[in-house]
Amino acid sequence: EETIGNVRNTIADGYALGRSRNRIATDLIGRLQDGKRVGGVIGISEQQRQWVGNMRAVLMSDPIKALDYTKRDMRFDTVIKKAAKDGKPLSLAQIDRITAQYSDKLLKSRGLTIARTEAAKAVEEGKYEAWKQALEKTGIPEQFVIRTWNHRGRGLKDRPSHVAMNGASIRGLTFPFVLNDGTAMLTPHDTTYGAGANNIINCDCV
Repeated sequence: EETIGNVRNTIADGYALGRSRNRIATDLIGRLQDGKRVGGVIGISEQQRQWVGNMRAVLMSDPIKALDYTKRDMRFDTVIKKAAKDGKPLSLAQIDRITAQYSDKLLKSRGLTIARTEAAKAVEEGKYEAWKQALEKTGIPEQFVIRTWNHRGRGLKDRPSHVAMNGASIRGLTFPFVLNDGTAMLTPHDTTYGAGANNIINCDCV
């Protein structure tokens, strides 16, 4: 709970200062000083810790398999390939350095994901609140509002349920969209009805 509070405050302060998502992400994960991250409010997730452990195990037993890790630091590829070609194990120092860089890349990815997701959520919440206030001010009934879900996908990682919602319209401000997996959402990124992370994280829909 303390971490969640710190993340929310960091993001809110970032918005207030007009920071970009990348700057907010750096606020979350800290800045590099002498090769170490300092000043951040989050670390890698438990799943990412497992990935780091797997990376270390691979480097110790079969280094060439480390090239399958997409978040690896590719600057070490030559070292890994040479070790595999020569049939010699990597030194403990090399393993430590490669693993540390891999962990740092995962941390960067997590910080950017949080910043991107929270920024998108804030935009949708702001738009929804603006329309709500407009109706209250004008006295126009909410049934005159028609909302349309727009999917702005990025390719292979698109959610099928969100692709299926593209162009779907609903009348009224307070009625939720219902995705084909049964999830109800007032807007993309909305969690009012219990939408989970699988429908929220890195979503680009509006």
